Amino acid sequence: MYAKGFHLAACLLSAGNLVHVVDGLSCTDVADGSCKFRDVQKDDVLIQLHRHRRVDNKMNASSCCGGCKGQGYCSSASGNCYASKAKDYYEKCSGWSDGLPMCCSSCSGKRYCSPESGSCYESKTKAYYEKCFGEGDGSTTTAPQCCTDCVGKLGFFSSSSGNCYKSKAKDYYQACPAVDSNVQKGECKVGGDNWCAAAVPDANFSLNNCPGLGMRIKAITYNLFWWNLFGQRGGNHGSAGKLVKGAAGDEPFDLAGFQECDDPNWIMGDAGMSGDDYDYVRWGSNTLAFNKNRFEVLESGDGKFAQDYGTYNYKRGAQWARLQEKSTGNKLFVMNHHGPLPVSTGGVCGGEATAYGALNMIDQHSEPGDAVLFMGDFNADGGSQTVKTLKGYMHHVMDDWVDNFFSNCGGDVVKETKNLGKGGSDHNALMVVMEF
Repeated sequence: MYAKGFHLAACLLSAGNLVHVVDGLSCTDVADGSCKFRDVQKDDVLIQLHRHRRVDNKMNASSCCGGCKGQGYCSSASGNCYASKAKDYYEKCSGWSDGLPMCCSSCSGKRYCSPESGSCYESKTKAYYEKCFGEGDGSTTTAPQCCTDCVGKLGFFSSSSGNCYKSKAKDYYQACPAVDSNVQKGECKVGGDNWCAAAVPDANFSLNNCPGLGMRIKAITYNLFWWNLFGQRGGNHGSAGKLVKGAAGDEPFDLAGFQECDDPNWIMGDAGMSGDDYDYVRWGSNTLAFNKNRFEVLESGDGKFAQDYGTYNYKRGAQWARLQEKSTGNKLFVMNHHGPLPVSTGGVCGGEATAYGALNMIDQHSEPGDAVLFMGDFNADGGSQTVKTLKGYMHHVMDDWVDNFFSNCGGDVVKETKNLGKGGSDHNALMVVMEF
């Protein structure tokens, strides 16, 4: 039913309604209105279900908020969910803020609140009540343990959540007090007790070390909206591939990071990126392609360091490759990332943990003297904690909505950045040209 290797992660009925993905299963036939399921790899199901709903442009706030648990705002026009109010017409939802349920913001002194009514309670008498962190009046200024464990690394904390942060991103964050050098310190991590909690780098850690190789690189990152563009619309007459091919022009791409890419041969074929010139490494629905006539792979790998918050809880991470330029021996480390949902939350472990997880992966697998390029659909916009944290350690080369390029080089090294448009996807493809 679906050509060129496409596999569904959800059943879409003729009326356009989205039917559930059942744990580890996906629909393969809906001709009679029922789903027949087959096994799929969870890592391949990296789709953004909350953005794939059909929404009437006239729906009200309560309607669009219904699918936005964990987010503070939604668009009544598109039904998309957001962590911040980037546009005036976004509707406010009862979501989460600073790691706490939104209803806790008015419940100082109470341990629980109702996300339905906003009322505050001392005990959890109903299953759906949300827990508000802290005892007593909820506004204690006693520094949390992370101020001790992360001394010299994280200098601020939130008295509401008890979390520590590198910078004072919000007005109510407080500075951590001085810590006695003799006090015993634990491991400095962010993300709580979750599996994706990440170690905070040392205070002098940085990936802003440009190697000065004089190596020119042209790269593209592109979320292909596969389930829709290729699954429902059959590739839309090769619209995404035509966009990539047109952008290549007289200077072919050296690198391409594709997200939501179920069949790299399809998109690369449409883009004129033949097997004679390009090779790729795969991880789930992510593809990292490179010019094999110019580069050879020294090492490649992947790993998980984040997880969606919500119903599906997909684990997320990145794939990486360490390449060597054949003519010079110059080294290039490139990483392709598809980040956790909901958008700009950082998922289960939060934005800082997601950023540190990515940084730790780069630091672990790259070598001094490498050119570094980190790209992808981060599911994190410029106001997110993920992006803000990364900017403290790397150059933010380019972004559009939740798609980003970071590097260990910036400034004059960046020769061109260009938003290439959507090409039938729901994301814009982004291009950079750099001379490392």
